[in-house]
Amino acid sequence: TYVNGALDGRYFQISETGEEVIIYYKNNLKHGSYQILCLSPLTQEKIKKVDATFENDRLTGEVSEFNERGIKIASTFYK
Repeated sequence: TYVNGALDGRYFQISETGEEVIIYYKNNLKHGSYQILCLSPLTQEKIKKVDATFENDRLTGEVSEFNERGIKIASTFYK
């Protein structure tokens, strides 16, 4: 959604590879949940590939990456 010409709220995109990207914006900056979802090649179910949080366009807290089974394989922490 655009408010006064700036992105605000949930933004959904499907990438060229079929991944679903969900980003939240506030005043045209990434702010809130950020997720990348894809189909597992093993189960054909939708799983998280990346889960993160943004505050004022900067990563904050834990960024988690998941394998094709939906199991967390990596975490990076941001301040």
